[in-house]
Amino acid sequence: MGLYPLDLEERVGIAVGVQTPQGAGTPGLQFEVLPGGLVAETVHVGPYAQLRLAYNALFAAIHERGLRPPAPVREAYLVGPAEAPQEELTTRLVIPVQESIV
Repeated sequence: MGLYPLDLEERVGIAVGVQTPQGAGTPGLQFEVLPGGLVAETVHVGPYAQLRLAYNALFAAIHERGLRPPAPVREAYLVGPAEAPQEELTTRLVIPVQESIV
């Protein structure tokens, strides 16, 4: 899973994460618990170069519903390049959402 800021145009660092059993620890790794809550999500099937289209549609749906997306967004790579050709790559996009403050 990757964690990304909302502005995909700026250069930023990314975080890579995996689910671990509670209390598991590995020396040298930093652990962070991601907050739960409401999310909007979609699954994109196709090349990573086309993820922007899925993000655009998902952000449009979020804004149409009067919600706002706090960072970070999350990507989970369900089917990767080692498993399938580009047109069959499968990525889940997850964006936390909150009700807009009026």
